[in-house]
Amino acid sequence: MPRTHDSGTITTRHGWDVRGACWVQGGQNLHSGLYYGPPVAATTGSGTAPNNALQAMPFVANRPCFLDRASVYVSTLGEAGSMCRVGIYADDGTCAPGSLVADWGLLPVGAGSGAVGAREVVTATSLAPGLYWLAAAPQLGPTTVPLIYSGYLLLGIELGRAAINLPPNVGYQLTGVSGPLPASMAGATLIGNAAMVRVHVA
Repeated sequence: MPRTHDSGTITTRHGWDVRGACWVQGGQNLHSGLYYGPPVAATTGSGTAPNNALQAMPFVANRPCFLDRASVYVSTLGEAGSMCRVGIYADDGTCAPGSLVADWGLLPVGAGSGAVGAREVVTATSLAPGLYWLAAAPQLGPTTVPLIYSGYLLLGIELGRAAINLPPNVGYQLTGVSGPLPASMAGATLIGNAAMVRVHVA
């Protein structure tokens, strides 16, 4: 009998607890009351998203769901007043971010905003099944940009690479995003390391 899914308690080598995840065809099975993010095999606390650079990574909703929170994890605070804007985009049909679904606003990630760790915002976003793109853009930190936990090595989605001997790409980046998220990410380019946004399924 072919193997169709894996379930149980899994902790990645970087410490992310994905307990409750069930991996099936079409992505992970989303359970109410748990956080989910891009399907990555590894994360790093040293990844740097440039100031005003919107980075997006894939997120698969394999069933209708309601997202009530979104978060990032800050490993190093930016300069005072630094913010991180988060949101979600629909897929454009070519495995790339397309039109904006929701701009969830700003999270404080600068000096004086508290200790390093998770930053969270309340959301109210309903998703139909499909491929989406969770996005984050550090803003208001031109001198000292905060370090947001980033992901690399996607599971189950191949975005391609520039040459066979280079690491695979994991997301897209659009520069010059200094205010509200743009209506689309047209013109974004592939990148090999991207800031991670995680969402809570109600």
